[in-house]
Amino acid sequence: MLVMSVLLSVGCTNNEATDGNTQGKQEPLQGTTFVGGIAPNAGAKSGTRTSLNVVLPSSTTVDYFWEKGDKIWTADNANGEAQITTTSPTAKFQMGKDYFTPTVALYYPGKNATKYNEVIIATTQTQTAPNNTQHLGAAGDCGTATAHQQLDGTYQFNLDHHAAYICLLPRSSNPYIQRSKIFKIEIISEDNIAGTYTLGMTGLTGTGSSKTITLTTGSGFEVNNTSTNQSLNAAYAVIAPGTHNLVIRYWLRNTVDNPSGTIEGTVTKYFSGAFVANTVSPITANLDIANHSSIYYQFDAKKHYWDGFESVQPKVNGGHDEHYAGGYGDHTPPHQFEYGGRSYSLTLGYAEEPPTKNMPYFGDMTWYMRYGNPTYDEELFTVMGHLYKGRVLMKKSTVLQTEGHWNTTVNAYGKTKLSTDKLDIYYTFNEVGTGTFPKTISFPTSKTPLTYSDRDNYFALPFLGTYYHGTLEDVGTKGFYWTNTNKDAYDYMGAVPLEIFENEIKIIESRSRGYAMNEDGATMFK
Repeated sequence: MLVMSVLLSVGCTNNEATDGNTQGKQEPLQGTTFVGGIAPNAGAKSGTRTSLNVVLPSSTTVDYFWEKGDKIWTADNANGEAQITTTSPTAKFQMGKDYFTPTVALYYPGKNATKYNEVIIATTQTQTAPNNTQHLGAAGDCGTATAHQQLDGTYQFNLDHHAAYICLLPRSSNPYIQRSKIFKIEIISEDNIAGTYTLGMTGLTGTGSSKTITLTTGSGFEVNNTSTNQSLNAAYAVIAPGTHNLVIRYWLRNTVDNPSGTIEGTVTKYFSGAFVANTVSPITANLDIANHSSIYYQFDAKKHYWDGFESVQPKVNGGHDEHYAGGYGDHTPPHQFEYGGRSYSLTLGYAEEPPTKNMPYFGDMTWYMRYGNPTYDEELFTVMGHLYKGRVLMKKSTVLQTEGHWNTTVNAYGKTKLSTDKLDIYYTFNEVGTGTFPKTISFPTSKTPLTYSDRDNYFALPFLGTYYHGTLEDVGTKGFYWTNTNKDAYDYMGAVPLEIFENEIKIIESRSRGYAMNEDGATMFK
């Protein structure tokens, strides 16, 4: 049997009949030739190729290109690789089979496919340069075509693309972000957006298997543009077509603004929309981060920890100065708590001075802890002129109320709040607390990113650290927040603040430390 080779050439315009990337003298072709884009009167449609050039903000001006390693398949699982050495608008495909039918169904299942009709939208995609789409073929780009036989025996075709594409376009005017680079982007959906799908002539079918796509960017993309700049940092990802609610986590690396050296953290954005096959959806984002106040208070102090001495306030972990509340300078009460100098009940005390008095009651804090799904993430923030990361998110009180997990007269362990008795605190610590003295009430944190639907249901407490005897500690690793509750007015460890870590949150006993109270006081708790 005489075996004839099949050569496929594809393109979009009438001048793409020859392959400019084919090197050297070509031997006469034997068998059937497939040509894309030469005489579209045979029914071939525009749009063929596997990487793309798109001019945004329009999502319709898209040109596709073939990449080295691309393959075209037929339904009998025959395939041929593109005979090109670089990105090209046209390509030829050498296949080991002859065809004579009026039409031939063609498939492009992606660069790394092993079956003609199986497409894998990758959960990990890699783009090595800004505004570059050469990775799309390996990431899950796919398409089909009907090749039409011509009078001279050749066939013509153009691909219909069946994947959807995202173009992420970040910008920022924040100087800390502008000195950073985006080294990866996580795209997290409430439904599956990646995995294995079946490729048919009309599109993709199947449910996929992953809700997350991670796009890595090599050495990182700059984000020092105050307005959208496609050429500077456009990042592309292949995504399953459909309507998706997305959490987009930009991971940034900064080497200059953290006192300890290189820091990597996130800026989180949200987007919901319909992602249509053969369409690029541009998603712009202004990357900004919270800047927190440098004000810290001891429990129930009338003035903040460094009031009058802001110029010598330590601003880096390990920094120390003696002019702190209760220190050797003239920094004395009312900056610090006056033991026994309060008019509230000596058996159960509540703070009388703002902002401490406006913080949550001990019992409220137990509801936050036990039912608030405390969740750690690595969101970036600034405080005192430096860049840090880390926070714990918890459900808002309004959400807890809706879920039936909130009561202002009873704590989360069923102990009644009494104005003249400290039993709710005492027994809660002794029944569920751990350790000896002081006991703690603790819960592990989750590290599962919040969903798009949760975006307005949580509030955030950043790792702002603490001052202890004039020394700044734990910024970027821990957070400390007062309740308004004092277990015993005369107990030097009697106040009960919240302490947050990466892996757990605690209610502890403390008093002498200075804890974060930004200018809006207790409004961080919602």
